[in-house]
Amino acid sequence: ALPISNMKLLLNLKPLLLGSLSALLLLTGCSNTEENLQDELLPQSNQSDQTHLPLDLNSYELTFLTEDMKYSLAFMWFEEKMARDLYTILGESHSLKSMQNIKNTEQSHMNAVEQLIERYDINVTNINDFTRNYSKTELANLPIGTFALQEIESLYTTLLEEGTPSPIKALQVGCKVEVLDITDLKSHMQHAPEDFTAVYSNLLDGSYNHYFAFDNALKNVGVSTGCCSLGEKFCKTDEYPKNESRNRNAQREQQGRQ
Repeated sequence: ALPISNMKLLLNLKPLLLGSLSALLLLTGCSNTEENLQDELLPQSNQSDQTHLPLDLNSYELTFLTEDMKYSLAFMWFEEKMARDLYTILGESHSLKSMQNIKNTEQSHMNAVEQLIERYDINVTNINDFTRNYSKTELANLPIGTFALQEIESLYTTLLEEGTPSPIKALQVGCKVEVLDITDLKSHMQHAPEDFTAVYSNLLDGSYNHYFAFDNALKNVGVSTGCCSLGEKFCKTDEYPKNESRNRNAQREQQGRQ
């Protein structure tokens, strides 16, 4: 049997030992959460990268652009820039690999739309009349968070505020951005010239993949309903096609063999 003095010592140490154990468990739990947040799985990110390579637009006839068509190019370029800028800021501030990876693909989205802007030699920063010519340097030098369209700039500010408080809020912003992008791409594809449709269709495939990447990332950090945690408006897991870029690329390869 332990001497009484040793037993008293153990009793005095008990609260300290329990407190240390609790702290250790808490730190372990936090570490696991941080690890999950920094290692979100992106099962479709590699596929989406394949959809944004520059397209050969020479096979499409040039079209006389109406003011609405010019505005479509400006709107879609700045919306893709909004996505890239949001993913850049939120991805870095929360150390989210998913956003940092998809940010690079959003730059490819911008480059794809810029192909059309260059092809038709219009200046999307001059939205009043589009009279100035295309300038690659001007677009490349636009700072993060700067947009020629007030509606895009206001949306950027709102979404940035929503995603700033926590990594989960940031991933949910990713869900919102992709749903908005998909909706707008579909809208701008209606009655669009063939070269517009080719580019927008390519971007649509990638946006589907991005949506499911954010949905999976949320589920990996404990949000069991993923993007559906935002409500019906952003719950598209049963509506959007999965692996769309892979399926479409397979169809193109099959057509090439025929």
